[in-house]
Amino acid sequence: MSYAYGSKKPTLTSTISGTYANADKNTSTASTTPETLTDKYQLTLSQNLYDAGYNELEIARSKILFND
Repeated sequence: MSYAYGSKKPTLTSTISGTYANADKNTSTASTTPETLTDKYQLTLSQNLYDAGYNELEIARSKILFND
């Protein structure tokens, strides 16, 4: 990804979420606490390949306006 064409790097977003639950359970001989842990991971990679250079022109225009 660091060698993306024309320095247009893709957008990366990630989400990590988890839930934790426990429940007490008593029996005549022992007391236990069952535990449950669930995890969800998501990584999204997206890149607009069809901008037709529009963003490139806006960057060049901004540089011209800034330099003048």
